[in-house]
Amino acid sequence: DYQEVISAIDVIVNGTNKNITTKDCFKLCDPTNCGYIIMTCLQELKTARSEANDVTHMMVKTLLEIFERLQVEADERYTKEFAKKGKKGKKGKGGGDLGAPSARSKKIHLSYEEFCEFVATEPLLVQAFLTRILMTMEDVYKKNKRVVQLKANTVAPDAPTEVPESV
Repeated sequence: DYQEVISAIDVIVNGTNKNITTKDCFKLCDPTNCGYIIMTCLQELKTARSEANDVTHMMVKTLLEIFERLQVEADERYTKEFAKKGKKGKKGKGGGDLGAPSARSKKIHLSYEEFCEFVATEPLLVQAFLTRILMTMEDVYKKNKRVVQLKANTVAPDAPTEVPESV
């Protein structure tokens, strides 16, 4: 049943192990271990049309779309603030308006916290990382299973299994 699959994915993405899965997905796209997913790295992967370190084209495309949307939102906020204040920017050497939104810097990185927010709210991002999420959860399941087995095997053989009756 399709609904069961969706429910299971929701439990994986938003359940008790969500930090494990999101960290694994984030690390996949942070090859420099700087703590950010950097837009230029994604653009290089897109341009080269290669998949490096298990980062798929769908992951790159989805993350670049998020960067684009964040930039549009930032530009809209800046434009509203700019219009609200009624200020005109100063003219630069090229005659351009230095206060215009186009002069703003671009969003060039995505923090782990931002990534987690998008994983929680963006189905396309979850879809892009689904294979990786499922692989991570399989590893978590195997580790948990081994821990349970080790605990079961470490029970002392001479330990009493029943509680003695009181006198």
